[in-house]
Amino acid sequence: MKGIRALIVMMLIAPVAVFAQGMGMGMGMGMGPNLPAFAEVDANSDGQVTREEMDGRVPPQGIERIFSNWDTDGDGSLSEAEFTARGQN
Repeated sequence: MKGIRALIVMMLIAPVAVFAQGMGMGMGMGMGPNLPAFAEVDANSDGQVTREEMDGRVPPQGIERIFSNWDTDGDGSLSEAEFTARGQN
């Protein structure tokens, strides 16, 4: 029974961990190999990525870390330029 629980937990956590690593949340704030395209994260195609669009893709503390580092104009959303630059400015 413990083995099944562990397997289920791993199946639930693994996709989040892979995405988080791609979002620069693994070692440091690097770009990571698994970062999705801006259009994939911009769910409503308005040209901005919000915290709500990140919700469910990245743990809450990761969302705050991303926005504190990448939202260079402080407007509370990520433009395509900010998303692409990934806080490197």
